[in-house]
Amino acid sequence: SIADESLLAWSLSEKFEYGLPFYRQAKRLAYLGIPLPRATLSKLAIRVAVACKPVYEQLKQHILSGPLIHADETRVQVLKEPGRKPQSQSWMWVYVGGPLEKQVQRHGVLFEYSPSRSHEVPYAFLKEYTGWLMTDDYEAYGTAVRKIHAERLERGESGRINRLLCWAHARRKFHQAWEVTKSPEADTVVSAIRELFALEKLRADYS
Repeated sequence: SIADESLLAWSLSEKFEYGLPFYRQAKRLAYLGIPLPRATLSKLAIRVAVACKPVYEQLKQHILSGPLIHADETRVQVLKEPGRKPQSQSWMWVYVGGPLEKQVQRHGVLFEYSPSRSHEVPYAFLKEYTGWLMTDDYEAYGTAVRKIHAERLERGESGRINRLLCWAHARRKFHQAWEVTKSPEADTVVSAIRELFALEKLRADYS
């Protein structure tokens, strides 16, 4: 590439960290006397993504090698995606995890784009994984885990994915119930979850 690493790093961080589109980057560069069209910036971003694929695979293996993975998905809109309307919803799946050894950087974070919110997306990522999986109650994760277990059972393999659900989501419903009804039972549950959060924070502070 005729672009050096500093230009590529600047363009990608502006685009994906700070949300500055390529056409606005091109305007800023033109103001500085650098005639670099947005089409060129876009092509450079694609080439960087291809070149970084081995890093992506290493990061994925780093996350899968740990005993616990946090997973979630969030909506993202992609304009001019082939065969889809601009209003279509796509999804960014996020995985956080890694080994717990102190000498290893513990948490890797991986973003995986998909136009689908199907269980096939977490299934493809987790099918070789054994350990704990922390998610919300979205059923795609449960379907993916059950499919993985069924396939391992059929092959006579051991190893399970133990799914954990998020206390924050559970607390939200009890808190809503308490706001509407002032139920002492709901308040008791919210207080108990608050104590769990305090214990988690205490552990994190001393880890």
